[in-house]
Amino acid sequence: MWYCKHCGQSFRSLLALKFGRCANSPTGKHERFLGETDGRFVCKHCGQAFKSLSFLVHGHCTKSPTGVHEPYEGKHSGRYTCHYCGETFADIFSMTHENCLMSPSGHHEPEEE
Repeated sequence: MWYCKHCGQSFRSLLALKFGRCANSPTGKHERFLGETDGRFVCKHCGQAFKSLSFLVHGHCTKSPTGVHEPYEGKHSGRYTCHYCGETFADIFSMTHENCLMSPSGHHEPEEE
């Protein structure tokens, strides 16, 4: 199964995803979600977890510059590193709720490995 990271729609083939139109995407086209699909989808700005990518991308996020949740596309692990300062955390939620002096947003942001 392939997912669009902007609208959460699922596709049975990559070809169908590539040629479809997406109203949520800045380019107007679906873009492939590259993260793990292990039954949880996490917002990279606030760390909130969702059971589906569709629920995630349609929710409002006060920490996101776009105002909506955006999916974390890295590997889910017990260790997350801030993209700006290199500090590590056990989960994205605790990471994004602490201040980072090096981040333009003022909060730690996960590196998507």
